[in-house]
Amino acid sequence: MKRNKSMQAVAGLLLILIWSFSGKVFAQNNQVCKSKIIEINFAQRSIPKFHFCRIRKGDYYTIRINDINQNLFRIDLSVRDTVTEKPLETPVFGNFNLEALSKLATGIAPLSTSLDREVVALRAVDIREEMSEYKDSFDLYLTKSNSIYDSIDSIKLEVYKIRLNALKLDNPGAKFSYDDMLTKLFKINSEISKLKRAAVKKKEDYDRFSSANKDAITQDNNLKLIDTVIKDKYEKFITVVTEGSLAVTADKIHELLMPIVLIDNNKDNTYTSMPFQFTGDEAKVRISIVPRDEKFSLQQYSTQIIFPAKKSYTHIGLSYYVSSLHDEPYSVADSIANDTVSHYKIVREDGSDFEMGLTALLRYGIKFGKDDIVGFHGALGAGISLAEKIKPRFFAGAGLSFGIKHMVAVDAGVIMGYADRLSDAADLSETYPDDPGTVTVSKPAFGFFGAIGYIYHF
Repeated sequence: MKRNKSMQAVAGLLLILIWSFSGKVFAQNNQVCKSKIIEINFAQRSIPKFHFCRIRKGDYYTIRINDINQNLFRIDLSVRDTVTEKPLETPVFGNFNLEALSKLATGIAPLSTSLDREVVALRAVDIREEMSEYKDSFDLYLTKSNSIYDSIDSIKLEVYKIRLNALKLDNPGAKFSYDDMLTKLFKINSEISKLKRAAVKKKEDYDRFSSANKDAITQDNNLKLIDTVIKDKYEKFITVVTEGSLAVTADKIHELLMPIVLIDNNKDNTYTSMPFQFTGDEAKVRISIVPRDEKFSLQQYSTQIIFPAKKSYTHIGLSYYVSSLHDEPYSVADSIANDTVSHYKIVREDGSDFEMGLTALLRYGIKFGKDDIVGFHGALGAGISLAEKIKPRFFAGAGLSFGIKHMVAVDAGVIMGYADRLSDAADLSETYPDDPGTVTVSKPAFGFFGAIGYIYHF
C-alpha cells in the first residue's frame, strides 16, 4: 500500500509541475503575442523576425523595417500603405538679382567723381551737396541689400547641406532648428520690406528735390546728367528689391523648408506600416523597396514573407505508460489442522504497486517559444495494460512535446479502468473451513499515470 501511495504522489507531482510550467510559459507568451510585429533590418538584409507566438483570424499585425533611409527608398507592401510616391526635390528658391545689384553699384561710382570736379555757382554747390547725400543713402541701401542676399544664401546653403546628408544610405541626420530657420526668414522678410519702404521714400524725396531745383539742374549739363543717374539708380534699385522680396514670400518659405520637415520625419530610419488584419489560414506579405529616383543609381529590393495562421498541433501517437492503477493479487492458502480437517485463509500476494502498458493518446496543443520546439497539449486516449490479465484503460491529462517534425511527448494525468480488488465478502482475518473460491472482483478504479511517446508532425 505504501508503494501505491508513493506512486500516486509522484504522478500527481509530475502533473502539477507540467501545469505550473505551462502556465508560466503561457503568461510570458501572451505578453509577446500582444504586439504581433514582423521586423526586418534593411541594412543587414536580415531574415524577418516574428514578434508573436501565434495569430488567429481577425488579429492585426504590423510590418516594421529598420535602418532604411526613406528619403532614398519608398516601401510598397502587398496591401499598399499610403506612401509618398514623389521623390524629394531640391527647392527652387528665389533670391535677389545679384547681377543687377552689382551693376547698380558700379554704375553709381562716377557720381562722386563728377560731383568733386564740379565748379559751379553757389546754388550749384548746394545742389551738389544734396545729391551727395542721396548718393550716400543709396550706398547704404546697397550695402543692406547685399547683407540680406548673404543671409538668404546662408540659409539656402544650410538647407542643401541637410538634404545632401539625408541622401546618404545611413541617413546620419543633421542637427538643425526648423523654428530658427523660420524666424530668420521672417526677419529677412521684414528687413526687405523696411528697405523697400525706405528706398521708395528716399526716391520720392529726391523727386521733390529735383522738381524744386529743376531750372538750376537743367541749365547745367553735368548736374542734369547726375540727376538722371540718381533717378535711374533708385528706380532700378527699388525694382530689384521688389523682385527680391518675392524670395521670402509664404509660398517660397514653404517650398524651401518643406523638404527638411520631411527629412526630419524620417530621421529615425524606421518604417512601420498600418495594421493589417489576418483573415485567412496563411498570410503572404510581399515587400518591395524601390528607389525614389532613378538618378540615385540604387538597387531595388523585394521579398515575400509567408507565415502560418496557427502553431497548434493535433496528433494521435502511441505511448508507453506507467501508472499507479494496478490489480491487487489475492490467493487462498489452506492448512491441515488434523488428518480430517483443513482450514483456508485469504492472503495478499506480493506484487508490483504499478502497472505498465500502451496507450494511444489524442493530443491537441500549441507551440511556443522562438523556434517552435516546445509545445504544450492536452491528452485523451485509451490503452491496455501489459499484465497477466490485459485490461482496457482510459486516460486524461496534459503534457509537453519537444521537437518540430519528429517530437517526443511526455504526458501525465489520470488513468481510469477496472482493476481486481478484494471482495467485500472476503476477510483477511477470517479462517474458512471451506475453500472460498475466487475472492477478488473487478471494480472501477483510478490512479495517476506518466507516459512517454513519439509524435510525427505532418
